[in-house]
Amino acid sequence: MSAAKATSTSSSVTLKWHDPKNGTFNGVMIRRAKGASAPASAKGGTLIAKVNAPRATFTDTSVAASTKYSYALFAYKGSSEAKADKVSITTAAAAPNLVPYQILDGSTYGFSVPAGVADDGTNVWVANAGSNTVTEINASTGASETVLSDLSYGFNVPIAITDDGTDLWVSNFKANTVTEMNESTGALVQILSSSTYGFNESAAMVSDSTHLWVANSLGNSVSEIDESTGALVQVLSTDNFGFNNPEAIAADGTDVWVANLNSSTVTEINESTGAFVKLLSDPSYQFYGPSAVTTDGTNVWVANAGGNSITEINETTGALVQVLSDASYGFNNVIAASAIGGNIFFLNFKGDTVTVVNGATGALVQVLSDTAYGFSAPIAVSSFGTSVWIANSTGDAMTILTASLS
Repeated sequence: MSAAKATSTSSSVTLKWHDPKNGTFNGVMIRRAKGASAPASAKGGTLIAKVNAPRATFTDTSVAASTKYSYALFAYKGSSEAKADKVSITTAAAAPNLVPYQILDGSTYGFSVPAGVADDGTNVWVANAGSNTVTEINASTGASETVLSDLSYGFNVPIAITDDGTDLWVSNFKANTVTEMNESTGALVQILSSSTYGFNESAAMVSDSTHLWVANSLGNSVSEIDESTGALVQVLSTDNFGFNNPEAIAADGTDVWVANLNSSTVTEINESTGAFVKLLSDPSYQFYGPSAVTTDGTNVWVANAGGNSITEINETTGALVQVLSDASYGFNNVIAASAIGGNIFFLNFKGDTVTVVNGATGALVQVLSDTAYGFSAPIAVSSFGTSVWIANSTGDAMTILTASLS
């Protein structure tokens, strides 16, 4: 017996193995212990099951969530046992009880093709691509604060919005400009519009708390901006960066990660200098139309809209961790992703669902698909406390989920 493998949910561990080739055995005894050390003998740990040959799989349902277990598998014949293999696994976290606490409708809040959402610790801000406005909402109560619509803001198909701790930045997709607003008052600070910024259908932005990074999808470039002044730092556009319709961008505190939709690659950039680090393009990553990217402090998660899969990458080394593609995840044109409370939320634009994945293991936590959630082409996500805010682009509505997320 060999090649023991384990997969888990929050309430079960499924074991699979290869039976001994000689076939002179009755079955497999499975014993279990908590922690990283498997039972050392056929009398150690807890007896979980005796599985008759030739069956080579077993599901243990007597486990707890977020717990490490180690299994020892012994081939046996009569009363004799021989240790054959062992495997350890940490079960997934228990599924958070994500309930639709509130659905905010467009007529009350001024939503019109809401395309971007950000929170500043007090309020949630929604960029409305259909009406060239930004809606401010009290994050604690869900009450509408104001709808910013004055022409002075220069909103023109605003599709991305981010917060840096002091100000809000809005990308105006059609105007090739970026609007800066004071997050405390909503007052206009400035509009970045000079051609030197290199904005060209800017599809995504991220703040690293010092600099703003803007992905220019049509310009095949990334603009770096000093957040304290709005001054241009540099435009990254040379061929070695490999930008090709950069559609999504994320920062992990050390590096910036850019998803290139057309070339199915990911570019890693040094956050401090803007220097090229590496271009991830090996077929093993299984990038296919990468459309969203997020980081959780340990790994980078890339959503492949074309492949209905997720690629997990080690932040430190850029090495592949795993590719999630099983149909049970329900991925369907994933267009946005966010790490929230130990889980990764993936928005399935065509499926009108949200997939929640355990950030530590990649195990499926749950797929939110009930009509009560009100998902309709979900396109953007943010969080405030224990609530998750999801923008529904065709429904002109915001879904607020509330739960304990850790």
